[in-house]
Formats: sequence, structure tokens, C-alpha cells
Amino acid sequence: TDELTKTHYSFVGWNTQTDGSGINYNESGSDYFLITSNIMLYAQWTENPTYTITYNGNDNTSGLAPVDNTRYYEGQTASILLNTGNLKKDGYAFAGWNLAKDGQGEIYSGGQTITIQTTSLVLYAKWIKTYTVTYFGNGEVSGLTPLDNNRYAPNAIVTVLNNSGYLKKDYYTFAGWNTQADGSGSFYIAGQTFDMPNANVSLYAQW
Repeated sequence: TDELTKTHYSFVGWNTQTDGSGINYNESGSDYFLITSNIMLYAQWTENPTYTITYNGNDNTSGLAPVDNTRYYEGQTASILLNTGNLKKDGYAFAGWNLAKDGQGEIYSGGQTITIQTTSLVLYAKWIKTYTVTYFGNGEVSGLTPLDNNRYAPNAIVTVLNNSGYLKKDYYTFAGWNTQADGSGSFYIAGQTFDMPNANVSLYAQW
């Protein structure tokens, strides 16, 4: 009646022995016994179930998924782990953790917290396809095109490179870069930026 509590345990009744080896009595009011001497009844407790968080690399090509060895009780708060095992997937960027393998569930990032409910969780690595920026000399007679070895996620900021390889074309002056060889696309000069689309980008020297 005074709502006894024990952290991470549930009250299940009374027993004449502390270790539960005596006579059990429940608290429904239906149990009774004849008093012939003083009696001690000890609260009996059963440990609440625990739950786990498992991290899944979700088709990673290298690295290891982090391991959380903690067992959590309902209502506890867990901190989401970082990509400590340097998970990688060719052609993709790591973008956090997701409750769904296909990435359509709730997204979590390292350091964020989650409240444990009544089930164990599997957190799948979320991958975002990345794209490249390739430079073309577009009729040059000497020099080398700059090389951008980065892979960019959609909407990432890309900084346009300069003519570091001293591209040259007889009787022409280098004027910048364009997304179309004939200059009909988007024009950029070195140091300018653009948002990466959901596709590879080609930049052609303009003369």
C-alpha cells in the first residue's frame, strides 16, 4: 500500500524468507493464514527485463560497427555511439544511424540520446551516395587538368579548382570552367562554389 519500489525491479509479492525459499503470499487480498506467532513477510522482487542496442554496418565495405555492451532497462537513456570503427562504403558517405535498413526510419547521429522502450534496437549505418567532379581540358594542347579526389554528397559545397596544371590552347586564353563543353551550361571561375547535385559533374575548360 505504500508502493514499495526497488530500482529496476518489480514487486511480485511476499515471502516468509528473504531469499524467497519460504511460503509465498500474493498481494491480491485472497491469500491468508492463521496467526499463531509473530511473522515477518519479506517483499519479493523480480528483475525487470533488459534491452540491447546493436549497431549494423549495413553493407559497409570496410571498418567495424561500434559495439555497445550495456544492457538497458525500460526508460533508461542511451547515448548513440560515433562511427568509431571508421565504417566505409565505396561510393557513399556515412550519414549517421537509422532504425530501418533502407534508411527510411528515424535517423540518429553520434552523441544523440535515445530513450529505451520495451524492445532491443538495431541501428543501421545510413549511407548517402556520393558523386565526383571531373575536369576536362576541352581542346588543350598542353598542361594537365586539375584533379579533385573528393566525393561529394548531394547539396555539399564544392569549390571550383583553378588551372593548376597550366592548361594551354594555341591562340586562346583560359577563361574558366563550364558544365558544358560548348559553354552553354553553368560557368564558374576558380574559387567559386556550387551545390553538388545528385549526379557526377563534369567541368570543361573554356577558351
